[in-house]
Amino acid sequence: MKTWFLILFSISLCCNAQFYEFEKENYFFINTGVDLRNAAYRGTVNSRALDIVYGMGARTGNFQAEAWYESFTRIKYEAFGMNLNYVFRPERRLVPMAGLELGFIKRPKHIHPSLAFIAQLDFNFSRFFVFIRGQGKLRTDLEHLTKGSVYGGIGYKF
Repeated sequence: MKTWFLILFSISLCCNAQFYEFEKENYFFINTGVDLRNAAYRGTVNSRALDIVYGMGARTGNFQAEAWYESFTRIKYEAFGMNLNYVFRPERRLVPMAGLELGFIKRPKHIHPSLAFIAQLDFNFSRFFVFIRGQGKLRTDLEHLTKGSVYGGIGYKF
């Protein structure tokens, strides 16, 4: 009897964790992440190095806005801008998003505009979340106008 109770209790916990729905939350957040390819392997013009992005923003229902700053000191690259995302399942633990990134790339003597298309996936804990973000960026600072990146990181909700 005790064994069956433990088995049913364990199954119940697994199901509740998998299908747990958050209340529709409105919150502010901060996050940080790295370009995974540059951190683990190497970039197109550099050896392995940290390309770090910092962000802060707000989410309300199906909309998320984020201001961000990116610093890649190895190649003297800085960028900043804003992400505007549509949140597909805001009340779930696993949250997909899609949106646009409007930004500027700062090189040693010039600032160049950029536009990116974003796909992001967040996995939410109570106050923390982890994310993976893929983007295709139209860049005016390069001869080849498009560049893809994949970022991974962690955030905290207020």
